[in-house]
Amino acid sequence: MKVLLVGVVTREMAQSAVAAGYEVISLDYFGDSDQPATAQVYSLAKDFSSEPNLKNLVVAAKTLAGRVDKIVVGAGLENGSGLMDIGKLSMYWTNSTNAIQKARDPLVLSKNLIDHGLRFPRTLLPRDQLPNQGEWLIKDRRHSGGLGVREWDGKAAPQEFEVLQEKIDGQLMSACFLANGKQSLLIGLTRQWAGSPELGATPFAWCGNTAPYKDSALENLISEAVLLLTRETGLVGVNGIDFILHDDVPYLLEVNPRWIGSLELFERLYGLNMFRLHVNACQGKLPEILPVLPVQPVMGKGILYAQRDITLGDTSAWKKKGIADIPYPGETISKGAPICTVFSEGRDATDCWDKVMAKAQSLRNEICGKRQWNSTH
Repeated sequence: MKVLLVGVVTREMAQSAVAAGYEVISLDYFGDSDQPATAQVYSLAKDFSSEPNLKNLVVAAKTLAGRVDKIVVGAGLENGSGLMDIGKLSMYWTNSTNAIQKARDPLVLSKNLIDHGLRFPRTLLPRDQLPNQGEWLIKDRRHSGGLGVREWDGKAAPQEFEVLQEKIDGQLMSACFLANGKQSLLIGLTRQWAGSPELGATPFAWCGNTAPYKDSALENLISEAVLLLTRETGLVGVNGIDFILHDDVPYLLEVNPRWIGSLELFERLYGLNMFRLHVNACQGKLPEILPVLPVQPVMGKGILYAQRDITLGDTSAWKKKGIADIPYPGETISKGAPICTVFSEGRDATDCWDKVMAKAQSLRNEICGKRQWNSTH
């Protein structure tokens, strides 16, 4: 069976799908060099001479949809971009438009989850009265992964596509889970990082994860919450939530109703194929239980961003260094765009993340030279 994988970045999903035995056509913004060798790989820039945006991704995907049996969409799906219009609905192994809209609606989330252990930050819509105290964020609902988030200036009202959300301090977290529309199964919890200037990230931008995060009480609470979420929205396949742990209380930030970036950490930890689990869940089948994960090792991934326009040299040895999403030698990366993903392991989340950061530091010095890179700060 042949599948079309579409998203901003599809490398890890493509690797999992190929390992599960599928013929793969992979379309994303970048078409990185470490996409599976057996996949047919397309990128907007290289193969369609298009700017990397979701509108162009839809246009390109429609030209490929007639060559496949099924379609799976990754990052971008939740942002109302038309990615559900690529092919017939029967071709999709993913969430329905209705499920996505419910899962991304702050009113639906706050109404259904507030009494079930998972709190929701106070959230105001454009028509609501502006607050006169507290710290607040403006969130653009057309984006995810921390993009489109900024500090509120205390004056400007949110636009039609924005919400005003109370800023919650605490530890940034995420959870991955499987769902079949009626039941769910927690895959695991992660520590999550965002807005790290050491990685070149803009404020609030997703920077990476470490997994697993072991806390049985929190795991039970999140398991109950995602079960309720599944029943209220009809979610299927693999999904994720982002939340802040504040005084041991989780505050839900957003639902990601699609393949998420931390899944490959759990694929490595469990030794299970996540694409196969995703397909089975879309078809209504969930595993009864997943293996118990040990506390160690902790695995992590971090996203290294370009702080200025750069042209890369030889990247052919990067894969052996535990690096993924690898651009081709000589490729130009624009300021603010991701360069690659770095991986590491550690005794715990802090040790693992420190090693991720050290590897990122070493790599960016290799790319630009310490003096050149730091001159942008």
